[in-house]
Amino acid sequence: MSKSFFTGNKPAENSVAEDLLAAVKEMKANRIGRKITFEFVSPGVVRRTIQTAGSKEVVSEELRGPRWEVVALRKKLKMNPSEFAQTFHVNKRTLENWEQGRSEAKGAALQLIRLAAVDPSVVEKLKYL
Repeated sequence: MSKSFFTGNKPAENSVAEDLLAAVKEMKANRIGRKITFEFVSPGVVRRTIQTAGSKEVVSEELRGPRWEVVALRKKLKMNPSEFAQTFHVNKRTLENWEQGRSEAKGAALQLIRLAAVDPSVVEKLKYL
């Protein structure tokens, strides 16, 4: 066996496999993982709360901008990106750009997202357009 540049002693394949196995064991023991929730505070402001599994540590922060409104609404509606894009009649790539902060939802699209955040029944109506 050859020595790995990264580990010094073990071949890289064994080290990666061992690391993956250890990570899976940690997840099963509920030492890794987190629950993320979003709450709409006001137009343009979303509160994200992160609770780490296996501990009582809770981190809450206010996030500003259309990017976070889009992310929060999609999570609130429990939709995957394809479903959300189809429901709101936008290209999936556009949605990805909004969520990644490469571009922003503006105008009518942003107002529709804000309306759906306040009244989720709007989303059901959008599906039939």
